[in-house]
Amino acid sequence: MKSITPKQAGHPPLSVFMPASYDEPHVHRQFEQLLAQVTEVVAPVWPLKDLIAVNPYAGLTERPFSEAGDYLRTFSQCELLPSMAHFASEYHRGAIDQRHIESALGERAGVTAQSVTVAQVMDLLQSDHPSTSAEIDALNPPAKLPRVSTLTAHLSASGDIDWSATVCEEIGKFCASYYQEDHSAWGNPWKDQPLYQAWRSAAQIDRGIELLGLDGFRKFVSDLPHTVDATILHLLQRLDLPESLWETYLLAHAFSIPGWSGWTKFQDMQDESIESHDFRGLLAIALAYDVAISETFDFHIDWHSLLRHPSPSQTTADPESRAIRSVLLLASEIAFRDQLLSRLKPSTHTSTGRLSSDLAVDGLPAGELPQPTLHAHGATKLAQIAFCIDVRSERVRRHIEVESNQVETLGFAGFFGLPFEYVPLGQESGNVHAPVLLKPKFQLKEKLAGCVDESGHDHSQAVGRRQSVRTWRKLWKRFQSSAVGCFSFVETMGLLDALELAARLGGRSLKTSTPETDGIGGHGLQFSLSHLQDQNVTTDQQADFAAGLLTGMGLTDNFASLVAFCGHGSQTDNNPLAAGLDCGACGGHSGAPNARLAAMLLNDRSVRARLSERGIEIPADTHFMAGWHNTTTDQIEWLDLESVPASHQSRVADLQSITDVAGEFTRQERQSSVGEASSDAVIARASDWSQTRPEWGLAGNAAMIIGPRCLTKNADLDGRVFLHSYDCDSDLNGDVLEAIMTAPMVVAHWINMQYYASSVDNRHFGSGNKTIHNVVGRFGVFSGNGGDLQSGLPEQSLRCGDQVQHIPLRLQAVIVAPRAAIDKVIDKHAQVRDRLQNAWVHLIAIEGDHRYRYQENGDWVQLHQDLPKSMDWLDPQPEVCGSLV
Repeated sequence: MKSITPKQAGHPPLSVFMPASYDEPHVHRQFEQLLAQVTEVVAPVWPLKDLIAVNPYAGLTERPFSEAGDYLRTFSQCELLPSMAHFASEYHRGAIDQRHIESALGERAGVTAQSVTVAQVMDLLQSDHPSTSAEIDALNPPAKLPRVSTLTAHLSASGDIDWSATVCEEIGKFCASYYQEDHSAWGNPWKDQPLYQAWRSAAQIDRGIELLGLDGFRKFVSDLPHTVDATILHLLQRLDLPESLWETYLLAHAFSIPGWSGWTKFQDMQDESIESHDFRGLLAIALAYDVAISETFDFHIDWHSLLRHPSPSQTTADPESRAIRSVLLLASEIAFRDQLLSRLKPSTHTSTGRLSSDLAVDGLPAGELPQPTLHAHGATKLAQIAFCIDVRSERVRRHIEVESNQVETLGFAGFFGLPFEYVPLGQESGNVHAPVLLKPKFQLKEKLAGCVDESGHDHSQAVGRRQSVRTWRKLWKRFQSSAVGCFSFVETMGLLDALELAARLGGRSLKTSTPETDGIGGHGLQFSLSHLQDQNVTTDQQADFAAGLLTGMGLTDNFASLVAFCGHGSQTDNNPLAAGLDCGACGGHSGAPNARLAAMLLNDRSVRARLSERGIEIPADTHFMAGWHNTTTDQIEWLDLESVPASHQSRVADLQSITDVAGEFTRQERQSSVGEASSDAVIARASDWSQTRPEWGLAGNAAMIIGPRCLTKNADLDGRVFLHSYDCDSDLNGDVLEAIMTAPMVVAHWINMQYYASSVDNRHFGSGNKTIHNVVGRFGVFSGNGGDLQSGLPEQSLRCGDQVQHIPLRLQAVIVAPRAAIDKVIDKHAQVRDRLQNAWVHLIAIEGDHRYRYQENGDWVQLHQDLPKSMDWLDPQPEVCGSLV
């Protein structure tokens, strides 16, 4: 081992700001393009407070799915396909059979050059495979390094010290300190500097890694260039790495720490007005460790020889096995597709009552239900309820419609077309309640119920009380964790805290206030449209939002007496990943504020007058209201009931009764999947602070249906399908279809791919075991006490022991629309075209009496499957579909 010298023989001259020749314009452009290409492959990671689903393969969608895995394996050990053990399990439980394999080979014909036969697939399926996770771990040796790996990884694989783990720990230690959000008593003194410069300042005085054996590292760092790009270029040249491998080598570094890579890319995305290079800074830091370790231990690789004698990737099984697993994945998807399409049949059930007699409300015999008293409202339906397209809405929608034919449901993106920043009482800023694809258009500010505006005395007092309470709480917390108070606090106050601990173990809390109720006493919180006017959101613009919402849902006439917008959110305790269970369309937050604003806009007389001018006539006796679907307990809470007119209060009571019963049956349907014996036990999971899986979230998601509700009404889709309402007959120019395919369908694909990737490769794209998570800086979690930031779903969100809840399948999008209209959207939008023609998403069109599959070459082929004799039921007829989609 030797100390590092700042300049080795043959290395290019070093400038503290810019290596030689970099100032040449064409070199600069080429290098910028290279770094941009590397950045594009990495998917961002959102913070815990806005934890949304992200497709970790998002940077690969321009490549065919069949080639993306091989590309990943050139620089990483990441996996794209489920294991043979998974497919063997699916085969033995009857989920796939030889018919599906034959169909998969038929659909692959002409798409891939790899030749696989049915006999080869069946032989491999029927051979012995491990059946439990423990057996799989025992039989699977560590994957070999890819062809292009970091020098540190090569040294670790051939030596006694795991320098890769050490470097990951060092990077994690610094990044956790640098990005922490008021979570540490001692902040990072270099936080005001860019990431690379901050690390460079810290590394010059940190002896930690030198004590571990990396002699001279501080001197090595002090001799590095002062800027990010100069450092990356200098270190790549110092490695004697051929320029043709630069991009691949940088990707090897990025995917060796995928969590921090995604997090730094997220930082770069936050403010486009400020040029941020956190991701590049991370690459520079990783390269610095790599070069230092290489030179310290005199460990080098003949990269030129590697180029002269290329070899296939060595990370996983042989190409034949990968080709067979690719066939089996498609066979599994065909099996699901056949099952899904077979359930899309006309419903003849129109009377109130249960389809199954084996469900019962607690305290009543099976089949005997509390029947709500429906008042005579003439021909008008009691209510129309718009739910989020989230797969968890499917079950409760089905049970509501089975419970009463007086209620119709719709599916729409859960932010209800209203992108805003929700600002809690007493704050200047808040969280964005909109998909990450959209920027907020305005702020929605809370105010004390009963106050006309923010200038009222009661409102000002409430703000002052809230700020005081939170200031004292912060000071008390700081004292608890301080060097002076931490030990004495435990000794003097520990017994009192024991009472709270005992109460929480019983599912209760002794605390009388929460952050949401700070300072407001017994008052409620609300907001008004006057805030919008103050931000120059005119009545015409408000009407634009309202019209877009109604048009997007296909609800522009035949309004019920009650029209409800039901947002959703999850209720959990002691769960850092809680936002991941909330509404993704609302940026990882509850959809309740969006539902409340939607109802408020459509109840406003001025907005209704503008809508009337645009041809949307809302009856005077139609009242809009908001609700909140608790996806953990499947209880629906109706909000702002004080604004319901007296004429509609009995109808709201009827609706509440119907949704209460529907929620009960939904819990009974779910209880076996979460291992509970009663509906009450399902509810109790929401307040159980030891519960690692309060609910399954979107596990099992596999399809999205864009079409009229009558296509799926009363069909049991097992909570696996995103349901978006759409009526092609009322969308003559295709604008609504375009909006759905370019936003909700893309988001559904992200969610699907996050669950897929976390299932097939939890090591790189998941977050491991939830029980050993530690929150870092209030923005992410570690697995253990350091290392890489965990970016995906934990095992507890995907399985319970060997009981698998999520089967990895690519999304099946089913659209009820003419193929020409769908093609128009595909031709116009590259992001949609890439996902479909590169087989990241499967697409089925239902047109007339026929169903068609979209092929990777852009053509359509008819699916020959047994269908109902007539498809007339797809027409929106009142006796079958009612007036809604």
